[in-house]
Amino acid sequence: MNMKTLIAILFLTFTVSGAIAQGFSYPALHKSVNSVKDIVPANWKIKSVANGDLNGDGVADAAVVIEYAKAIKERRPDGVMNTGHPRILAILFKVGNGYRLTLQNNTIILRDGEVGMVNDAFDQIFIAKRVLNINYEFVREHSYYKYRYQQGDFYLIGATLTGVSGNKMEDNDYNFSTRKAVFNSGTIDGEETKVEHKRIKINKLNSLREAEIPHDWPVQ
Repeated sequence: MNMKTLIAILFLTFTVSGAIAQGFSYPALHKSVNSVKDIVPANWKIKSVANGDLNGDGVADAAVVIEYAKAIKERRPDGVMNTGHPRILAILFKVGNGYRLTLQNNTIILRDGEVGMVNDAFDQIFIAKRVLNINYEFVREHSYYKYRYQQGDFYLIGATLTGVSGNKMEDNDYNFSTRKAVFNSGTIDGEETKVEHKRIKINKLNSLREAEIPHDWPVQ
């Protein structure tokens, strides 16, 4: 898949709700826990965890991706059936000696086997400068999504897409807060380069609480 095809996919808005395999249901995570590991239900495990201040109170919060032990057939929000391990993104604010569950999203994290290019495109989550970053690595492309807590919710404030095809490269950076984007393209050896600055139109920032898949963008 080339970069143009990937970008075309990323701009689609999917409205089909996700359906899961018969006999499986997502657990309602505990609202209050003493430690991050206490959020993990039976038959689930931690896939990735990040620590850092998310709500600006100067105390390290936590974000964790947990994964179900078994692979199931699952209809993803884009309508495509996938056989992989269900994943949940949970965000926990530090409160006193424990944590309070702030957000649970059952679909936003890509599954293993999804997208069809690699066994598992999901790379990691990390927190930097009060921003939650969700990273994916494909065969020749990378995508990075940035969510910030503001006005009582987490919103998609930025995304970066990079990719190579032969000797060509593209590096596209979107800032949804400023409604600006920078498109870099050229050759890997640097002999040909092109930089474009564009304005992007969006009605509102995309809420992580309502997002179904990572490439569901509010872009017109």
